[in-house]
Amino acid sequence: MNGGTSPATPRRSLSGVLAIVAAVGWGAFAWSWTAGDPEVPSAQAKLERVQNALDRVTAERDQLAVKHNQLLTQVRDLQEAERRVVRAQEEVANLERMRVRLTEAVDRARAQLGGGQPLVAASPPPAQPQVPAMRLSEQQIRAAQEALIGLGYGPLQADGMIGPGTRTAIKTFERSGGLAITGELTAATVEALEAAAGVSLQ
Repeated sequence: MNGGTSPATPRRSLSGVLAIVAAVGWGAFAWSWTAGDPEVPSAQAKLERVQNALDRVTAERDQLAVKHNQLLTQVRDLQEAERRVVRAQEEVANLERMRVRLTEAVDRARAQLGGGQPLVAASPPPAQPQVPAMRLSEQQIRAAQEALIGLGYGPLQADGMIGPGTRTAIKTFERSGGLAITGELTAATVEALEAAAGVSLQ
């Protein structure tokens, strides 16, 4: 019976041993590739360099963001400055228009003053107190008229009647003598006229 054993059994045992040896060899090869391969540390170094590059890019991005915000602030400041300049220019233009109007007003005022027209209407002189005229006869009035003519306060006619020409001559005489301007032969006017003409009207 032993002599009839098939030779395939030792071959199967050898195949199993070879399979185990092959598995162990492949495992050792894989371990040596992962543990001892110089490419693995190189890949880690590359990852670190990439990470460092990303960190630098992030830092630069943050710096650019800060500069961008600063630029925006400067732009807003410039825009505000431009608006202030525009407002200042408008104020200068308004002042220039006011200056032109004032200059024109001054020129008109000077023209009026040069033309004898006062800017402000002169207030009327205070009313002179009413002084009653003397009761004079026609002969006395004629003598007063002749005295006025002799003193150069004409022309008027010595007719013994006090008309517009006589009143004008009396006012001129009163004005030149510093008397109250009445246009009448008052006591003060008659007295001054007698003194000036050297005559008596009584």
